[in-house]
Amino acid sequence: MLYKAGLVLEGGGMKGVYTAGIIDYLIDENIEFETCYGVSAGACHLCSYLAHMRDRGFSVFADYWKYKEYGSWYSFFTTGNYFGVDMLYNRIPNELYRLDYDTLDRSRMKFIAVATNLKTGKAEYFTVKDLRTEMVYVRASSSVPLISRNVKVNGQYYLDGGCADPIPVKKSMEDGYEKNVVVLTKVKGLRKKKYNYGPLPRLRYITYPNFVKTFKNIHNTYNAEMDFIDKEEEEGRLFVFRPAREMDIALMEKDWHKLRAMYEMGYEDAVANGEKLKAYLKGNEIEE
Repeated sequence: MLYKAGLVLEGGGMKGVYTAGIIDYLIDENIEFETCYGVSAGACHLCSYLAHMRDRGFSVFADYWKYKEYGSWYSFFTTGNYFGVDMLYNRIPNELYRLDYDTLDRSRMKFIAVATNLKTGKAEYFTVKDLRTEMVYVRASSSVPLISRNVKVNGQYYLDGGCADPIPVKKSMEDGYEKNVVVLTKVKGLRKKKYNYGPLPRLRYITYPNFVKTFKNIHNTYNAEMDFIDKEEEEGRLFVFRPAREMDIALMEKDWHKLRAMYEMGYEDAVANGEKLKAYLKGNEIEE
């Protein structure tokens, strides 16, 4: 069933396997959203969701660490990217765990990947129509500052969308959606603290002062969006999935069993709240 509603997927590195559990439930129940907004890891998971490829989201995040080209300091020092560009955005989707591009072509859901423009320091929202030729939007959304090379798109440079708009639920509301489902990868109440990178951001992005300001303000941007989400959720205007408890999952976690446990938490949370989700969306069905 396609709903006139927005789906918003937060990033969070390898904690995104929680999101993989949620989207597998959505695939199982044939729940679709008119527009889906993905940030960083969330944008990566939208590829599997719109292709209706159950289990793929978890596998792409957990099953390829055996390749040093997937994510390693070897990759960083040889290519400038900790997460290997060719492995993640070419070999996996086109060879190792091929995306079902035909299903993607038929998808009724609109795919928005969020990235941060280095020149302006602001979020931009790319509509992904054909992943065969537009995977660069997903890459831009997922390129973590300091450990990724700048990503050129249409003559401008971009990095991780989480810098400027980590949870773009306000964008979904601005686009006209009164019903929005948000998938977070962190527990309720968590707020980010300011992290001192010293002079590194300014030196690394010396020609992009607006981005440096945005990057240094990530904690305030994130915390303000979380405050907004909590308020909207309490007043019944948002439906939010988030981990019920904190798990020992690092940003670049490689322990398959830890990742599997977090994936299963996501799926179990979705099952437990599935009827509430359907009740929240009821009345917003889009006729076939």
